[in-house]
Amino acid sequence: MINRQTVVFVFLTSIFVSCGGGGTTSENSDAETPVDQPSESWAVTSGKYKIKSGIVQFDVEAMGTKVKKMVYFDDFGSKERVEDYNPDGTVREMRISDGKKRYTLSPADKTAYFSDENGRLGWEMEFVTWEKIQGQDGYEKNYSKAPNMTVVNKDCTSFKYGDKNTFAGWNGILLYHEQLPIFKAIAISLEENVTLEADKFTVPSDYTLAGM
Repeated sequence: MINRQTVVFVFLTSIFVSCGGGGTTSENSDAETPVDQPSESWAVTSGKYKIKSGIVQFDVEAMGTKVKKMVYFDDFGSKERVEDYNPDGTVREMRISDGKKRYTLSPADKTAYFSDENGRLGWEMEFVTWEKIQGQDGYEKNYSKAPNMTVVNKDCTSFKYGDKNTFAGWNGILLYHEQLPIFKAIAISLEENVTLEADKFTVPSDYTLAGM
């Protein structure tokens, strides 16, 4: 298994580039891949999200396959755990950030692959404000404001990237992404300011560490 880095909002058969400093993964090299949300110049070192902790569940549909994704975060997103599921409900892959380092975990062989020292960035995208998008040179060529939408009872601001991609989020958390015609991810539940155990963001003791 190669060392694969993925961002805050990576799904089955998808590639993203995180504006929070994440990397990439590829599950299907023949598939069209979702674009990155704005630029890495907006990377933050802390306070990616505007709430301290939370749990988000997503319904994801990619290339006709429906799966679940779970995101757990603390310390405003610098600690983060992302669980990508198989169609049968088992966990396919996990990505954790402990605030200092990031790892990709393979449950199948209980191996943790060291990714990088950018743990403070977490894994998921920061949903940037429309004001930040407008502040970038040449934004008019790619981005357009879209109507607000309600996701998990939150009034989410929204924008489009080109003709195919729509993003929506709330308090820095990306809660919706659609890329026509192959991909759609939408949050179906959000728990705010929850208490999460520290071991949620550390490599399990029964995993073998690789890639250091």
